[in-house]
Amino acid sequence: MKKIYFFFCLLNMCLLFSQNTDDVFRYLKEKLGNIDDDILRYLAEEVGNIDDDDIIYLEERERNSNCFVIKDNMELFEKEKLALQGDLRAVDALVDHYGYIQNINNELRISKLNYWLEILVENNTTPRGQYIYYTIKECYNLGNLKRGLFWLYMSAARGVELALSSVEYSRKKQIVFTMANNSDYPIEKLKEEQVFFYEDGALRGSGTAAYSLGKYYEGINKKNKASYWYRIGAQNGNNDCMLKYAKMLRNSESEFDKLRSSFWIKKAVNNGNTEAKKTTKRNRRK
Repeated sequence: MKKIYFFFCLLNMCLLFSQNTDDVFRYLKEKLGNIDDDILRYLAEEVGNIDDDDIIYLEERERNSNCFVIKDNMELFEKEKLALQGDLRAVDALVDHYGYIQNINNELRISKLNYWLEILVENNTTPRGQYIYYTIKECYNLGNLKRGLFWLYMSAARGVELALSSVEYSRKKQIVFTMANNSDYPIEKLKEEQVFFYEDGALRGSGTAAYSLGKYYEGINKKNKASYWYRIGAQNGNNDCMLKYAKMLRNSESEFDKLRSSFWIKKAVNNGNTEAKKTTKRNRRK
């Protein structure tokens, strides 16, 4: 997926240079006006110096960007269905599509990009997928910083050089992050004063913290919040959260949610979850 290498280039430049100047933004705007201002501003603030080879590369990516846009609505619909079922190439194509499409409202485009980035990292929990998620989130300034850093550190822990460089760079900027341990967040019936502590742990990778949060919000009938934390827990690898989130999706009226429900049940089954296996058997009988 060629667009991803465009973002890798951006982040590499951010790591190499540190001088801040408005002149860089104006220069980039003149050379690469079709690229979003938020990305150009990000470069201008973080990079400082860009040589001619960098500009040539970025201009080439922008000239060819139209080929990443999916123009046929039926093809777009099919790729969405495949992506929700776990297809890696389909979700790559959707991230490319919403990264480059120009003929829709920008707020909608960013929302769609954010949605498919979440699907991407769920489908592809390899170091590559984790680092791509962090990189694009950083360029577009999307979402929660702790969650982005969680995926970055997951990628760095598995030896990806660009992720390791990014971790070192974030430390130089005095951004402090530590992965959460499940042992610090025992599964229990939460009290209101514990919620913030558990939310922090869930965003930093604790599946048990996310599970307790899901149960807490279910108990006070806040289904959307419960679903959110079960999803975070599922991303963190907690089998109980996978099953809980899958059941919530299955009860949705959206056919896309039902497709995604099957993805999470299969993942829980593959991880040896007994209840997920029983759920699969019951669904087959229907």
